[in-house]
Amino acid sequence: MSYFKGLNELSDYERNRLPPILLEWRSTTRHGNRYVSNLENEVFLPPQYMRLLLKDIIRYYDNHHNTSNNKKQLFENIKKELSQKFYSYYRRRGGRVSGISAELIGTVLPWERFVNYILVNVGYPFDNETDVWKAMREFKKYNYLDPALENRLVKNHDWLVWFTWDEGNRKGAPFSFVNHGREELVTALGLGGKPYNRKLISFSFLYYLTPYKCRLRKPTFCDADFSIYFRPANGGDHGMTNPLNDGFLKNGQRATSRPEAVEKSNFFTLNRLYNFKQHP
Repeated sequence: MSYFKGLNELSDYERNRLPPILLEWRSTTRHGNRYVSNLENEVFLPPQYMRLLLKDIIRYYDNHHNTSNNKKQLFENIKKELSQKFYSYYRRRGGRVSGISAELIGTVLPWERFVNYILVNVGYPFDNETDVWKAMREFKKYNYLDPALENRLVKNHDWLVWFTWDEGNRKGAPFSFVNHGREELVTALGLGGKPYNRKLISFSFLYYLTPYKCRLRKPTFCDADFSIYFRPANGGDHGMTNPLNDGFLKNGQRATSRPEAVEKSNFFTLNRLYNFKQHP
């Protein structure tokens, strides 16, 4: 376990200081138990980064402990500082995924979030949702992408994108497993929260056409940024999704866990898009 290796690299003082902090975190905040469990079960974050992360937790706790009488607020402050550090330093540290044979990789976004991104970052000729949908429909029907969209990303610059793929079929589509609509999609991928209760859009990219520096990374606790739906992998060459509701669908069928990995959005411009699909 990365956590215990990092813990062993701390000083005697730090090794004794950390467990009471984590125990307090578990019992004080609503999702504290999940956060600490994910931290302790982390396997992909290299020990040298885990050691620094554990030192940061101790340091942030000590910094805020004397200025906050409210324990919940204390850990909210720690969480906020850690999130900032995740973004600036700890993300994409899980190592490269080396065993992908699939040609296509895919990601899912809330449709509304994608539309807002295009309207804010592109503007003309897109004035509303209808304009965005018309352009995407023309791409699907005629393989024509509006020049204003060619170099646009699927997500804000430098943000992380979570990907999945078909492990058993090199030429398989990333979302070919979906036979029961949006519910199966969000359940299998563990996409909890309100944004995923609405219309979604899935994107598929040809992995071998992405720039040379693009390499999918093993997802870590830091990449997940305190998502309560994330579970660290048990090992292997990539992460695995944590299906919602143990995978059970309303019709009695069961969705299975899917492989997952992360990479920066910078490498995934719409001109490299292979296919997309809306999921109402």
